[in-house]
Amino acid sequence: MNSETTIAKIRQQFILIFKWHKENGQTTIEKIIQSNRSWNREDDDNLEEYKQALDMPHPENATLEEMYLVAQKVQSGILEWNYQAKVSDNLILGEVARNIIEIYKQIKKQEEVEQLKDSFYAVTDYYVQSDYEYFEKAEEVYKNLLLDNDRNIGGRVALADTNWEVQKLSNTKNLLFFRKPIALRLKEVEEEDNLFQLTLDGKISITNITVR
Repeated sequence: MNSETTIAKIRQQFILIFKWHKENGQTTIEKIIQSNRSWNREDDDNLEEYKQALDMPHPENATLEEMYLVAQKVQSGILEWNYQAKVSDNLILGEVARNIIEIYKQIKKQEEVEQLKDSFYAVTDYYVQSDYEYFEKAEEVYKNLLLDNDRNIGGRVALADTNWEVQKLSNTKNLLFFRKPIALRLKEVEEEDNLFQLTLDGKISITNITVR
């Protein structure tokens, strides 16, 4: 998805909201005043809030976040007064706001995925359905990631196991992420006298491991 293209789509929709309120905002102010009188309201908080909302940024200069916030106000905020108002023969303000919000969410989701990719070793476009399927794929992906991978079995297993637990808790149901150790807060032991380094240096030999 091209971010610039989708932001341009939001801007086109935002123009409809901006234009309508510039042309009809004063009419709504009069309706709010009348509503306050009908309900014997002495305060005018809703009127002031509506007036502030009308002071929305111009479409040419509005940021993505600003356009999204205005759309939220139209959908379920102070600008909801005119939710059903028509901006064309077959389009109402509420639908315009909903379009903006939907496109905004798509942009943010894509940005999140792109940011996450910097912390991941690989990404596949499917979600595995079983532990067996995941670990089969993990063996292929992680086989060349760790230093001296053939001998660092424990590190490789810990990485695959931890990643799988995080993956199952994530919201990326249609993407399978293989996270780097740093993304899982795992790091290689650097002390000179650790068991792995002593084994690599040939100072000790591990002849048997019992997994409990």
